Amino acid sequence: MTHVRKHSQGDPEAKASEMEHAIRKHCTIHFDEDPAFYKRLSDKLEKLILEHKNNWQTLAEGYEALRKEALAGRTDIVEGLSKEATTFYDYVVQIAFNGQEMPRAYQQPLKKLMTRIVETLQDTIDIIDFWKKPIEVKKLRGNIDTEILGQYPRA
Repeated sequence: MTHVRKHSQGDPEAKASEMEHAIRKHCTIHFDEDPAFYKRLSDKLEKLILEHKNNWQTLAEGYEALRKEALAGRTDIVEGLSKEATTFYDYVVQIAFNGQEMPRAYQQPLKKLMTRIVETLQDTIDIIDFWKKPIEVKKLRGNIDTEILGQYPRA
């Protein structure tokens, strides 16, 4: 924050602008770590901008809250899942249900699937230079496909 204060020189518009760009950059850099979380954070940023267009003080206050949230990262964990499995679960829900509530009937099967996929990933990617070994990557993809097809067999 000292960096922002120094560069904005007391100008609320400059301060808000710097904070907005810093949050956008943070979301872009960290998006791959938790796509659903950073998508929601970006959506909150856009909503804040739309609601408070030229009210620079209110924007700066809102940006400060978003900045703290961004720095904290995901703090909410889906019951029964690890943080890693929650990240996958949340992303699948976001994509499959377009941000809407997931039907209860899908919740437990998806939790089990995400847990197994995370376990498979953790067991596999510890191999040195894993991502540079096409055979190992192909095997991992096959294992994940097997988990998915095992969970949701074709009719």
